[in-house]
Amino acid sequence: MKRINVILKATKTGTTTPEPIKIDLIEKIELVPNFDFREKFEAFLATREEKIAPERLTKLFYDSLSAEEQLLMRSYSGNLENDDLLAEAVAQLSKHPLVQDAREDSLNELYLIPNDTNYSQLWAMPKINAPKAWDITRGGGTLVAVCDTGIDPKHPDLSSNLWNNGAGHFGFDFSNNDTNPSDYHGHGTHVAGTIAAAGNNQLGVVGVAYEAKVMAVKVFPNAFNSVCAQGIRYAADNGARLINCSWGPGGTGPVSADPTLKAAIDYAFNKGCYCIFSAGNNNIDCSTQFPANYDKVITVASTNTADQRSPFSNFGKVVDIAAPGEDILSLQMTTANYTRMSGTSMAAPHVTGACALILSLASHLSFKNLRYFLQKSADPITTNRPISGLRLNCYRLIAPAPQTVHRQSTVYTNVGRYALHTSGHIAHILYGSAWVQNLIPVSGSPIRPGTFCNMANDRVAAVNVVGNMVNTYPWNGAIQYAPIPETFGIVPGTLRFAASRDAYFAANVFHDFVHIKWVNNQWNMDIVPSIATKPILAASVELALAPERPMAINGAGEMVHLWADPNGTVLCDGSKLSYGYLQTSGLVS
Repeated sequence: MKRINVILKATKTGTTTPEPIKIDLIEKIELVPNFDFREKFEAFLATREEKIAPERLTKLFYDSLSAEEQLLMRSYSGNLENDDLLAEAVAQLSKHPLVQDAREDSLNELYLIPNDTNYSQLWAMPKINAPKAWDITRGGGTLVAVCDTGIDPKHPDLSSNLWNNGAGHFGFDFSNNDTNPSDYHGHGTHVAGTIAAAGNNQLGVVGVAYEAKVMAVKVFPNAFNSVCAQGIRYAADNGARLINCSWGPGGTGPVSADPTLKAAIDYAFNKGCYCIFSAGNNNIDCSTQFPANYDKVITVASTNTADQRSPFSNFGKVVDIAAPGEDILSLQMTTANYTRMSGTSMAAPHVTGACALILSLASHLSFKNLRYFLQKSADPITTNRPISGLRLNCYRLIAPAPQTVHRQSTVYTNVGRYALHTSGHIAHILYGSAWVQNLIPVSGSPIRPGTFCNMANDRVAAVNVVGNMVNTYPWNGAIQYAPIPETFGIVPGTLRFAASRDAYFAANVFHDFVHIKWVNNQWNMDIVPSIATKPILAASVELALAPERPMAINGAGEMVHLWADPNGTVLCDGSKLSYGYLQTSGLVS
């Protein structure tokens, strides 16, 4: 069977019902929508009180969708019997006035190398420093989708970590269009085990994030691009923060971006749900293959016990990081047993599990910053082909700063003084007719002592023990407290508030400056890398008085600072921030 994927032009908004449409040019092809928007359309109808003509209502609904959803709504597919009919359909539909794009709906393949060798069990976990990371977090609170061959829901080492949609389902089968995503192959169960097999249960193995939840998104064996796109959209809509995709195109030639699959990845990306893809097993440069070369995914190559590139692993400049992928022991489907597999399919879930660890500590971390922490924390390796030169290190990924600098225990504001109470809560001390002390409850990770900093005139900020910035703010006549999950890796005691820029600056655990600002109703953390050979010394971070800009001493004894664009503005996205030098040397932090 062959399959075609068709994107209609934007002038044709498609239909809000999943009824098939006929294309007259070829009698034997029936195109059906790839995505069901009925539930979203019903929710849209519930917001409309006035009576509107059906045609106008459809247009209003279409206009309310994001650009990615609009493309998905215009995406159709159909089956053909052979290559000749497919070629004819693509040729004719590409010329049709209503068609934006017509192409083969390519079938993806698993990136698995079967094996039964006998290396020591779970060699990868100490290699990536996972046991030490588990002293900090095990990934609880993070939902990971496994877009694969399904998951065995009865395996005793995984069943407790399966997600449930509230209706008794642990995912969806898009390959067969039903609600039973049980594994038919074994690949998906093995991948899911590497991510989140249960820990401390006296059973076989343990996952990298063994307290995370996993959602089964079954797309194989009919893993056409359109089917995989449906799975990715489902995962994002149901709250997944990460999607493990241990698959990709077959063959060794260039693979252009499929518009439907790209739109689904973009849709998930814009909802804060990030895809981790295997680089592939063809021992080729994958820089010309989509989706491995897409800048909105994390691409993972495979290494062995000696930190060498696996002979099968694809390589190239698009690889973001490498992880163990040879002779990986994990779960075996339909039994309570375990099996070893190799492939970049096995490398990707190690990285996905690591991402679940950091997101359990900083749930709103941006994709850009997630990639930054993955790469900055990785161990350097040297391989015969380029696979980023970095191998995953889970502990360094999430390890907090070892000490507090610039200790500040009390902060004065226009609404009183703030200090850390022995209970772990924030003491708010103010004077009216007498001195009064109120406690502001602190939730989540405790605040690091000595890290308070002024924020505007009526609030304070600090750093908690995992490296998030936290703040207080007035709300409904009371002072509230909240951690800021978009931030992570801040060195306690370096936080400084620049009132003229309405922004924070600090040093992070990798000796780079960070710029934190409230923009468009959310916090935004931008990282401004220092020169690698001359990192800043955290203990030296201060703000210059005029204009307010962060300054520090670097490891070479030079004074460094951040400067803005020629207009003197620091843009919220950090794109105009630069790392500059003054003509100084021999300074001591």
